[in-house]
Amino acid sequence: MKKEPIHKHGDSTGRRMDEVNPERSLHIDDLGLGMGNFPLTDKTGLLLRRFSPRDMDGLLRHTGLTEHLKHSGYSDLVMEIHVDESSINHFRVYNGNIDPHTLLIDLQLSEGKFMGERRFFEKDDELRIFDMVIIEWISAMNPVSPDYEPGKPQLPGQAMPGLGILSYMFKLLYVVSSGIFKDGFMNVADHMHASIMYSKGFKFFDPEKEGSLRAILRDLNHYTLSDISWGSLTGSIIEKKSRLAHTFTPSQQIFPISERLIHYFSSKKYRDDYNRVYKGLSFFLDYEGMMAKKKEILRTRGIEDL
Repeated sequence: MKKEPIHKHGDSTGRRMDEVNPERSLHIDDLGLGMGNFPLTDKTGLLLRRFSPRDMDGLLRHTGLTEHLKHSGYSDLVMEIHVDESSINHFRVYNGNIDPHTLLIDLQLSEGKFMGERRFFEKDDELRIFDMVIIEWISAMNPVSPDYEPGKPQLPGQAMPGLGILSYMFKLLYVVSSGIFKDGFMNVADHMHASIMYSKGFKFFDPEKEGSLRAILRDLNHYTLSDISWGSLTGSIIEKKSRLAHTFTPSQQIFPISERLIHYFSSKKYRDDYNRVYKGLSFFLDYEGMMAKKKEILRTRGIEDL
């Protein structure tokens, strides 16, 4: 059975996010969306106290997401924004009308503080508290096409096929970041495959976790995302030297906005700790063992429940 590659990763972590992603250097005001018409203190109908549905419509068009959805058969987009009693910002995109059965995108954000552990910093007096936009939940569902493509099988925990919009959502975050005064966006993925998808734009705050993930992607780059996800779930990703199974534990992945957070990821300590793990670990996938365990799990549980 031929395994398709995911993507290859190098061992350099020192580049700025706007060097990797040109969209990052574009300021929100360059889009001419008229942000100044909305009071920053009014939470009603504004995402992160700034962006109205009209603004978000402009951003979706700018990033190419509207066109992508149109090609997927969704051309009558309706957007909804509200902030609930827990101060969670909800941004939803529907097709045609606001109804759970027409929901395409569900993005939930909150604002909070994140304190990095002392061991991650070079100096004792470094400021370790960051103002973050926290990604509480994000889903992109295809309600019209319930069947999974042959090359994109259902992943553990996935209830419906996706829309292939993650790269567009990253572009959206890059542009939105210039319109808010935060240090970064933070996500804690609950599955290995989700952390891999986020790794295209985010980095683990913990350099050792980042090094471990990149080493896995380096060594297992001839396997599919589904294979790696199931390998993690079944304890079938093995470190060659220790012969121990890799254990995925959810942890903070961050897209940096502020200079001090960008500096953290490019610091000598972060790069040294990252490279020590990245170069020191080597992994293989016990494919046959993974397939046997996968079959046993699916005998009693649905894949969407994992």
